[in-house]
Amino acid sequence: MIERAEQDGLPDLSEVLAAHVCATDVRATHVGATQVGATQVGAPQGGAVQGGAVQGGAVHAGATQVGADQARADQVSTSQASADQLCVTNVSVDDAPALPMTVGEVAELLGLSGHTLRYYERVGLVNVGRSASGQRRYDRAALARVIFITKLRMSGMSIHDISEYLSLVEQGDSTVDQRLDLLYRHRAKVRRQIDELRFALAVIDYKITTYGGFCSD
Repeated sequence: MIERAEQDGLPDLSEVLAAHVCATDVRATHVGATQVGATQVGAPQGGAVQGGAVQGGAVHAGATQVGADQARADQVSTSQASADQLCVTNVSVDDAPALPMTVGEVAELLGLSGHTLRYYERVGLVNVGRSASGQRRYDRAALARVIFITKLRMSGMSIHDISEYLSLVEQGDSTVDQRLDLLYRHRAKVRRQIDELRFALAVIDYKITTYGGFCSD
């Protein structure tokens, strides 16, 4: 097995999936071709491996219904209630040692550069106050906005789409349908990326086992 893996560089993808080798997120089903079944989250997900070619299964925009209340919970708001709920990974507004914060303090808290923070302000994604001496001061609302933007960027959303989304938020409840459409489209993209990464992980896990290694997770 190892010799053939060394020769080909990559294993036969059908074998990867059929073997179930450490691929805890992949379920192989042989129905004419090997199919990768992704966990269903609101709508069926999955990509099929046919003749060694990977086909990503996309979530149809709008197929997964998200209630208006849930969508509103994701909106960027200047209100205190919304600010409390926004977080990036394990960082939230409540992790701020004291408010308001300087650029350097926000950068250290979120793992961003000062340049990135100033860029977000320059392109109009966040409004940052100033001290009497003209230094930037991030209050609770500004910090929550930056955390939310960073969360979207981590998901792969472009600055253009983030700007569009925030603009729609500022226009009020009349734009909820447009916001939902934007979020549906981005969610479908994220789900495709997850499916692709799951398949890539299955290939890597298989390759590890061909060298006698093992995957504990």
